[in-house]
Amino acid sequence: MSAEDIERIKKTEEKAQEEIEKAREKAEEIMEKADEEAQKIVKGAEQNARKKAEEIKEKRKEEAEEKAEKILENTEDEIAELKSKAENRVPDAVEFVVKEISAGS
Repeated sequence: MSAEDIERIKKTEEKAQEEIEKAREKAEEIMEKADEEAQKIVKGAEQNARKKAEEIKEKRKEEAEEKAEKILENTEDEIAELKSKAENRVPDAVEFVVKEISAGS
C-alpha cells in the first residue's frame, strides 16, 4: 500500500468517525425532543384529567343542590298542607272543647 492509500484510509476513517459522532448527537437530540414531547403529552393529559374531574365535581354539586331544593320545596308544601288542614279543623276543635266544657258544668 502506498502512503496515499494509507492517507485516504485514515481520512475515510476520520470522516466515518465524524459521521458516527454526528449520528450520536442527532440521536441524542431526537431522544431529548421525544422526552420533552412525552412530558408535554403527560402534562396535557394530567391537566385534562383535572379539568374533567372538576367538571364532574361541579355537575354532581349542581345535581345535589337541585335535589336539595326539590326536597325543600316538597317539605314546605307538606308543611303548608298540614297547616291548612290544622287551621280548617280549629273551628271543630273549638266546638268540641266548648261542648266538653258545657257538658262538664
